[in-house]
Amino acid sequence: IMGFAIAGMHYSGMLSARFIGVAEPAGRVVAENGKMAAVVALLTLCAGVLVLAGNTLLRYRQLAAEKTAGEARLQAVVDTAVDGIISMDARGRVLEMNRAAELLFGWQSAELVGRNINLLMPEPYRSGHDGYLAHYLATGDARVIGVGREVSARRKD
Repeated sequence: IMGFAIAGMHYSGMLSARFIGVAEPAGRVVAENGKMAAVVALLTLCAGVLVLAGNTLLRYRQLAAEKTAGEARLQAVVDTAVDGIISMDARGRVLEMNRAAELLFGWQSAELVGRNINLLMPEPYRSGHDGYLAHYLATGDARVIGVGREVSARRKD
């Protein structure tokens, strides 16, 4: 709507305009208008880049704040859970564990972080764990994940 309004006003004004005087030679006017057009285009491009960069930065900050809030919320849930929760990486190394897991296994978090989780497993689970993990990562075939079962684990003592 604004585009039509602006174009309508422009052409209405041009219809009523009268130019009196001697016309400039065609080559000189075009050269001066070309320089002005280049300056206007450059300024418009710079303004557009600045606006785009500002919008991108604001969106990045908003997403980072949402991510931080989500992580804090998840960490609060994990920390206050009554079940022991241990997270590990693709190689089976412990990344973190909550307080309930510390109480269950008798290990402090700092003692297990970076070590293989199979340390908490009795045989025959211990020797087969890394193979199961490698099979899951290679094929996506979950033999244990999502299956309720009762297992035994080893405490520190």
